[in-house]
Amino acid sequence: MGIKVHWENQERTIIRQVLKGRWTVEEYLHSAEKIYKLLNGLPHIVHLIIDARESDGIPANFLSIARQLDQLVANNQGLVLAIIPDPHSRTIVQAARRIAPKATRDLHYVDHLSDAYQMIDRLAETV
Repeated sequence: MGIKVHWENQERTIIRQVLKGRWTVEEYLHSAEKIYKLLNGLPHIVHLIIDARESDGIPANFLSIARQLDQLVANNQGLVLAIIPDPHSRTIVQAARRIAPKATRDLHYVDHLSDAYQMIDRLAETV
């Protein structure tokens, strides 16, 4: 099925990365490059929602691209809100935190899309 990336709002302050079915590390790396390019020219903070609710899990070789992902973090990237229901996938992401600290520095797990929006709204209230 693959990975899709799209703007979540007209203001371009939230971008969503949707992971569906089986996907590869190459597809993930390509989507990370796309996100980097989309964020790179904008003058404001952009939050990322990683939506893995329909994913079949993270590929076993995911950690092999962690260092590359760490290089693809735009300066204006804000929160990274991950909807990852699979416990095994969360374990792999936790391991990636050690290899890619920049890419995962503002990573938070949420259970629902509405939780992600609430977290972004709470952050906006403090700014």
